[in-house]
Amino acid sequence: MSTNWKSQIESAAYDLTHMEINTIISSDVTAAKTPSRPRELLHKLAIKYDEKLNDLINEYELVSELSINGTLASDVNTQMNGLIKESGFYSFQELIDRVNFIEKQVRKQAPTLDKLDEDVDSDLSMLNRIRRNSQEIMDILYQKDTFVYLDSKEFLGNRVCKKVGQCTDLPPAEAALIEPLLQQHKLVSMGDLSIGLEHSRDSKGQNTMDAKDLKLDLRQLTLLKKAFDIGTSKVVLQTIIGLDGDVTTRIAKSFADNQIPLVNDLHQDGIRLSVNYWNNLINAITKFGEFIIGKLSK
Repeated sequence: MSTNWKSQIESAAYDLTHMEINTIISSDVTAAKTPSRPRELLHKLAIKYDEKLNDLINEYELVSELSINGTLASDVNTQMNGLIKESGFYSFQELIDRVNFIEKQVRKQAPTLDKLDEDVDSDLSMLNRIRRNSQEIMDILYQKDTFVYLDSKEFLGNRVCKKVGQCTDLPPAEAALIEPLLQQHKLVSMGDLSIGLEHSRDSKGQNTMDAKDLKLDLRQLTLLKKAFDIGTSKVVLQTIIGLDGDVTTRIAKSFADNQIPLVNDLHQDGIRLSVNYWNNLINAITKFGEFIIGKLSK
């Protein structure tokens, strides 16, 4: 059995034997559906993270010589309209670089900040979430995304090639962002380019079986959807239940000090619904297994 298949089986087994219930408090509820296309989901998630990092930069008034896409910016509050607005490998690498910078500055300023320690800890926790999710997404993209070929001769004309002879023109601004990566002899994933998002849609912008999108397995897609659904909202209650009966509940300190009965009730309702669904799923799998064994034994 290959290492990849073994890893997938172990991951599936863990998912079936563990359940996680999160209760979040969001500043707004749009009621919009989760994007069905992985590429668009990543694109919108990157925008969420970008906006949150910009909010933190404003809140902490961070100014530095931060390297952005290979160039130096004197003010990191500058709105970035480059790779970060796309959905690829380097889009999320850029997010991680910004998280590391902001975290370093926040920790450095913490002793002199006119903020409660728990508020600072909450912001640091958010930065860690963005970094962790971005790294997991990069791992997925490294396996699943199409890395395009940047040929220096072709690129002089602002062209990017999936392979030699199959090239696409790039807008000048996007070409300027890709150039530093070319100089570093790095490959760029299709998601790092605007054409990646465009090619994941059909002529009407709808999802189709023929759409040139990421081909993800169920676990990878579930991970992306969870990251998107939680976004940058505040998780106040989290319960993890294992098939062995082990139950772990985490409570945000700010919520523990000032609990809201309605939120507690909603969390408990979520646990009950999840456990019932889980029981039905396990029973269905067990009965299916018994059916197969019965057929084979005849």
